[in-house]
Amino acid sequence: MTGIDYDAATLAVREWTLWVAIAQVAISIAQTGIVYYGIRAMIRATDQRGRDAERDRKERAEAAADARREADRRHAESMAALKALIEGQAQTNATLAANTATLVEATAALRVVVERAAPTAGR
Repeated sequence: MTGIDYDAATLAVREWTLWVAIAQVAISIAQTGIVYYGIRAMIRATDQRGRDAERDRKERAEAAADARREADRRHAESMAALKALIEGQAQTNATLAANTATLVEATAALRVVVERAAPTAGR
Protein backbone atom coordinates (compact mmCIF):
# COMPACT_ATOMS: atom_id res chain seq x y z
CA MET A 1 0.00 0.00 0.00
CA THR A 2 1.36 3.31 -1.00
CA GLY A 3 1.14 6.57 0.87
CA ILE A 4 -1.58 7.80 -1.47
CA ASP A 5 -3.66 4.66 -0.96
CA TYR A 6 -3.17 5.01 2.76
CA ASP A 7 -4.23 8.65 2.67
CA ALA A 8 -7.30 7.79 0.57
CA ALA A 9 -8.28 5.01 2.95
CA THR A 10 -7.83 7.31 5.94
CA LEU A 11 -9.96 9.95 4.25
CA ALA A 12 -12.65 7.35 3.51
CA VAL A 13 -12.65 6.23 7.15
CA ARG A 14 -12.84 9.84 8.27
CA GLU A 15 -15.72 10.46 5.84
CA TRP A 16 -17.60 7.43 7.17
CA THR A 17 -16.88 8.56 10.72
CA LEU A 18 -18.29 11.97 9.82
CA TRP A 19 -21.44 10.35 8.38
CA VAL A 20 -21.81 8.18 11.49
CA ALA A 21 -21.50 11.32 13.68
CA ILE A 22 -24.08 13.12 11.53
CA ALA A 23 -26.40 10.10 11.82
CA GLN A 24 -25.93 10.08 15.60
CA VAL A 25 -26.82 13.79 15.77
CA ALA A 26 -29.87 13.21 13.56
CA ILE A 27 -30.98 10.28 15.73
CA SER A 28 -30.49 12.38 18.87
CA ILE A 29 -32.57 15.17 17.35
CA ALA A 30 -35.28 12.65 16.37
CA GLN A 31 -35.25 11.16 19.88
CA THR A 32 -35.51 14.63 21.39
CA GLY A 33 -38.45 15.37 19.08
CA ILE A 34 -40.17 12.13 20.08
CA VAL A 35 -39.65 12.84 23.79
CA TYR A 36 -40.89 16.41 23.31
CA TYR A 37 -43.97 15.13 21.46
CA GLY A 38 -44.63 12.61 24.26
CA ILE A 39 -44.30 15.26 26.96
CA ARG A 40 -46.63 17.61 25.05
CA ALA A 41 -49.14 14.76 24.65
CA MET A 42 -49.00 14.09 28.40
CA ILE A 43 -49.47 17.81 29.17
CA ARG A 44 -52.48 17.98 26.82
CA ALA A 45 -53.98 14.83 28.39
CA THR A 46 -53.45 16.25 31.89
CA ASP A 47 -55.05 19.55 30.88
CA GLN A 48 -58.01 17.69 29.36
CA ARG A 49 -58.43 15.59 32.51
CA GLY A 50 -58.36 18.79 34.56
CA ARG A 51 -61.05 20.37 32.37
CA ASP A 52 -63.13 17.17 32.54
CA ALA A 53 -62.76 17.03 36.33
CA GLU A 54 -63.78 20.70 36.65
CA ARG A 55 -66.79 20.13 34.39
CA ASP A 56 -67.79 17.06 36.43
CA ARG A 57 -67.39 19.02 39.67
CA LYS A 58 -69.61 21.81 38.34
CA GLU A 59 -72.22 19.28 37.14
CA ARG A 60 -72.25 17.59 40.57
CA ALA A 61 -72.55 20.98 42.29
CA GLU A 62 -75.46 21.95 40.02
CA ALA A 63 -77.15 18.59 40.62
CA ALA A 64 -76.71 19.01 44.39
CA ALA A 65 -78.13 22.54 44.20
CA ASP A 66 -81.08 21.25 42.16
CA ALA A 67 -81.65 18.49 44.71
CA ARG A 68 -81.54 21.04 47.55
CA ARG A 69 -84.02 23.29 45.75
CA GLU A 70 -86.33 20.32 45.11
CA ALA A 71 -86.06 19.25 48.76
CA ASP A 72 -86.81 22.81 49.87
CA ARG A 73 -89.83 22.93 47.55
CA ARG A 74 -91.14 19.60 48.87
CA HIS A 75 -90.52 20.76 52.43
CA ALA A 76 -92.47 23.98 51.80
CA GLU A 77 -95.35 21.95 50.31
CA SER A 78 -95.32 19.59 53.30
CA MET A 79 -95.29 22.49 55.74
CA ALA A 80 -98.21 24.16 53.90
CA ALA A 81 -100.18 20.89 54.00
CA LEU A 82 -99.35 20.44 57.69
CA LYS A 83 -100.40 24.02 58.44
CA ALA A 84 -103.70 23.42 56.61
CA LEU A 85 -104.23 20.24 58.65
CA ILE A 86 -103.49 22.07 61.89
CA GLU A 87 -105.86 24.88 60.96
CA GLY A 88 -108.51 22.33 60.00
CA GLN A 89 -107.96 20.52 63.30
CA ALA A 90 -108.26 23.82 65.19
CA GLN A 91 -111.54 24.50 63.40
CA THR A 92 -112.72 20.96 64.21
CA ASN A 93 -111.71 21.46 67.86
CA ALA A 94 -113.62 24.76 67.95
CA THR A 95 -116.67 23.07 66.44
CA LEU A 96 -116.40 20.21 68.97
CA ALA A 97 -116.11 22.71 71.82
CA ALA A 98 -119.19 24.54 70.58
CA ASN A 99 -121.06 21.25 70.16
CA THR A 100 -119.99 20.18 73.65
CA ALA A 101 -121.24 23.43 75.11
CA THR A 102 -124.54 23.02 73.24
CA LEU A 103 -124.78 19.42 74.45
CA VAL A 104 -124.13 20.49 78.04
CA GLU A 105 -126.86 23.12 77.73
CA ALA A 106 -129.23 20.61 76.13
CA THR A 107 -128.46 18.05 78.85
CA ALA A 108 -129.13 20.62 81.53
CA ALA A 109 -132.39 21.59 79.84
CA LEU A 110 -133.38 17.93 79.55
CA ARG A 111 -132.66 17.42 83.26
CA VAL A 112 -134.92 20.31 84.05
CA VAL A 113 -137.64 18.85 81.83
CA VAL A 114 -137.18 15.37 83.32
CA GLU A 115 -137.22 16.77 86.81
CA ARG A 116 -140.42 18.69 86.14
CA ALA A 117 -142.09 15.80 84.36
CA ALA A 118 -141.10 13.14 86.85
CA PRO A 119 -143.70 12.25 89.39
CA THR A 120 -142.78 13.49 92.74
CA ALA A 121 -142.29 10.91 95.33
CA GLY A 122 -144.61 12.59 97.73
CA ARG A 123 -147.71 13.22 95.58
